[in-house]
Amino acid sequence: MPKKNQIKWRIFQKVVRKQLKVKFAKYEITEKKGSGIRYEAFSSVAAKKPSEMWVVHRDEFVHKGDLKKTCDHLGITTDEFLDLI
Repeated sequence: MPKKNQIKWRIFQKVVRKQLKVKFAKYEITEKKGSGIRYEAFSSVAAKKPSEMWVVHRDEFVHKGDLKKTCDHLGITTDEFLDLI
C-alpha cells in the first residue's frame, strides 16, 4: 500500500473512475487549462446539476490535499481509498 503522498496520477485516476461508476449514475471529467481536472458526479442520469463537483491538480504524484478532497466527495476515507489501489 503506497503512502498518501506517493500515489501516481494514473493509478489515482483509475481508482476515482471506478468509484464514480459505483457510487453515481453518471459522471464527467473535464481537463481545465493548465493542470486542473474537474470531476462532476450526478445522482441520476437525467440530472443537469452535479451532486458532487471538485477540482484536483494533475502532477506526477497526487497532492495530499487533492486526495483528501476526492475522498470526501466520494464518501470514503483515505485509508479506504488506499485499500482500493
